[in-house]
Amino acid sequence: MTLAPWFVVASQSAIAGWILLAVGLFLLRRAGRSLARSYVVWVAIGSGLFELATITWQAAQGQASHFNVGTPVAGLMYALMGVGAVQGQPFFA
Repeated sequence: MTLAPWFVVASQSAIAGWILLAVGLFLLRRAGRSLARSYVVWVAIGSGLFELATITWQAAQGQASHFNVGTPVAGLMYALMGVGAVQGQPFFA
């Protein structure tokens, strides 16, 4: 029995999402009561989960997730993924 490609991508994205959430919650505990650090962690978690969801959605449709500007919605999603990647860069560096 072979698995559908969308199922493989969705399961891998779910696993990566759980790992991202676990790491984010760990960092949130380490941040203590600092509101600025908590904000940075939650924004990083949110942008990472958004990117995973976008990649999964595009893969389920059989479309490229990166450099896909074929439709206005795909172009917007790609642009938002870029904003999330740039936003998270100082946090993960």
